[in-house]
Amino acid sequence: MNSSVSALPLSTLSPANEALTLRLPSSLQLKLQLPLTNALTQQVAAHRQAVRAILNGEDSRLLVIVGPCSIHDPQSALEYAGNLARLATEVSDKMLLVMRAYVEKPAPRSAGKAWPTIRTWMVAMTCLVA
Repeated sequence: MNSSVSALPLSTLSPANEALTLRLPSSLQLKLQLPLTNALTQQVAAHRQAVRAILNGEDSRLLVIVGPCSIHDPQSALEYAGNLARLATEVSDKMLLVMRAYVEKPAPRSAGKAWPTIRTWMVAMTCLVA
């Protein structure tokens, strides 16, 4: 990913929307800014291997990918993830529950106050992995 890519194509910028343009960090920049602990790195690898095993037919569990259509605030995301984690433990012998969340849509404004930045979202999503 090129870190010089704008959120909006440069040809669509005008004085009215230029201030709204945000240069998104590259995946490498995010990894450097939000490093995972060794324990989280191992957990992510184990979960990816579990998904691979199901897809390859080596694990007979059902793979269930669930999540809200979008997440509007970090607290709701953490609450949803906590509930899903408890359920995942209960059904782990029959299925692997994987949370997916859409956090890339433009941040809405509420009462004149912007929702958290993309960096804050990335921190929240990193916490969900724990």
